[in-house]
Amino acid sequence: MKSKKLTQREFYNYKGKYHVVDIPWVMKGEQEKHLEDIVKKHATGWYYNSGGFYAFENKEDRQIIKGAFAFEELAR
Repeated sequence: MKSKKLTQREFYNYKGKYHVVDIPWVMKGEQEKHLEDIVKKHATGWYYNSGGFYAFENKEDRQIIKGAFAFEELAR
């Protein structure tokens, strides 16, 4: 299944289970777009980004965010 970014309304109306990864700092422009591109490419179900967290339909997709942050730390 291709990933699908939910709108705010779709997310607020969603009644099922979902999995969240908090983002403890504010991302800026290029950083945020890069992370969004990674999630869009690799997520296996729907996802929602509020700026402060990512919510995923599939539990395994949380690893995408964790992996991207770990890579950023290694690249520094």
